[in-house]
Amino acid sequence: MDEIIGHEKAQAFFKALSEKESLSHAYAIVGPKHVGKHPLIKHIVAEILQCSIQKLHTHPDIVTVTQEVNKKTEKLKKHIDIEQIRTLRSYVHKRPYLGKYKVAIIDGAEKMNANAANGLLKTLEEPAAHTILFLLTHDVEALPQTIRSRVQSIYLHEVEETKIQQALEKRNIETDLSRIYAKMARGLPGLALSWAKDSEIFNGYKKEVDRCVSLIGKPLYKKMSIVDELFGDKTDHISTRGKLVEALSIWEMVLRDALFTHSGLHEHTVHKHTQVSIPIKDILNVTKRITEAKEGLRQNVHPKLLVEEILIAFP
Repeated sequence: MDEIIGHEKAQAFFKALSEKESLSHAYAIVGPKHVGKHPLIKHIVAEILQCSIQKLHTHPDIVTVTQEVNKKTEKLKKHIDIEQIRTLRSYVHKRPYLGKYKVAIIDGAEKMNANAANGLLKTLEEPAAHTILFLLTHDVEALPQTIRSRVQSIYLHEVEETKIQQALEKRNIETDLSRIYAKMARGLPGLALSWAKDSEIFNGYKKEVDRCVSLIGKPLYKKMSIVDELFGDKTDHISTRGKLVEALSIWEMVLRDALFTHSGLHEHTVHKHTQVSIPIKDILNVTKRITEAKEGLRQNVHPKLLVEEILIAFP
């Protein structure tokens, strides 16, 4: 999945800077999950280091920092920690091995804890002339202002539906299915590509849409039973919170469709097979609760308490 779908302006921007050798020392690549940050960064870094994308994983002048797995528990760690940033700082202050630049990538930069962010700040305040740092994030507001003010933010927006459909058809996905995936992916190429690669992932998405619709009109105890499996592995809180955020994002899309339907904008609805008929005030109230819950999950509020507030708001 190394092909970039959309984001032509960002591609042209970095290509021009690379050719002129006028790149800044630090960038934040900002965009929702699945929008295409990873394919884009591979192309950018390959351009900077003058190598093929296939050789990036063995190139000595690139380092990537992301959330690690705890070796003892085999669960994903909650944060990118200070030790990882110290390792990165040690790396970037060495001269490049092969070319003019070293590249450092922090994937999921919003996951840095306070100590890690402070450690990174020292690197940004005293940048090495030969190093370019990229922060990949879907939530730039989660980064401290001191970091945001020292990087140039490049925002990736949702990709046109036609471009996603064309990319799927190039992969020999039949036209009707490509159209469905492109429509339901709501501008997120990575989502459509994952569905094309594995239909079970798409089935899981549809299951979540149906779960949201099934909550309407049910008493609270039945709603709690319907959503119980969302809380997943009680011993892996990080993974559970991540999956819950994904589910809530799907619920938001279903509610957005309901709002479009109320407004007579049927052509903008994504989930044609669902018919959600609830008052506008309830749609807005549930949507507000979902937004609050996603923020609460980021702040480590107990997931069940947050979801219960959403379910109470469902009519």
